[in-house]
Amino acid sequence: MSLFRMRVAAFLRAHGSSVQARAAPRHPSRGLAVAWLASLLVLPALGLAGDPVYFVAKIFPLWLVVTFGAYSGISIGWALFMLEDCPKAYVHTLNDILAARSDLAKMGVNLDAGKVPTEATE
Repeated sequence: MSLFRMRVAAFLRAHGSSVQARAAPRHPSRGLAVAWLASLLVLPALGLAGDPVYFVAKIFPLWLVVTFGAYSGISIGWALFMLEDCPKAYVHTLNDILAARSDLAKMGVNLDAGKVPTEATE
């Protein structure tokens, strides 16, 4: 039992109420799946199997997945497109690179890779 539920139950006992705190359903997606399957079974029984309503009921989960994927792709693409400069992160990374280079130079490793930064500012 969570701390919140225990406190609610203690509050209700202290104030003379016998009402129990009810927990929220753990998996609302199960209810949605049951409702969707029920609609697939009920609509043909009502004679609506050939109507556009039944077609929409069959395609709805696929439409949700495709819509979520499109939204996710667009938002990730927009975030990458609008990526702003992070000067603090740049300086921090540059300092890490310089520290690693100096440690490797002390061990005798030569890192002559062309244009490598030699100083960082804060």
